[in-house]
Amino acid sequence: MKEELGKTIVPGRLLVMDWVPPRPGRTEGLMFVYDGGTLTERDTADIHLPPDELRSWAWCDEAQINERMSELLARRVIAAMRAKENDVVYELENGFHTF
Repeated sequence: MKEELGKTIVPGRLLVMDWVPPRPGRTEGLMFVYDGGTLTERDTADIHLPPDELRSWAWCDEAQINERMSELLARRVIAAMRAKENDVVYELENGFHTF
């Protein structure tokens, strides 16, 4: 969070564990998504993006997440949203889970 948004945030509880299989040029991986809390309008006013990496940020609903992110990342983010809503931890495989 500090590197990408210029904010220091203490992570909350674990929402998602996602095993990602190996691909050409990459090993397998285990990704963790934690609850980052809720940002207020005041919190978002001082977001600083690295200009050589990011040009903007936005709040997105599920349809916009699917439009703006890769399929894998969209699945993971949506799973994290559902895990937070349902007060559970989801174990995914390449972003897939049966809800």
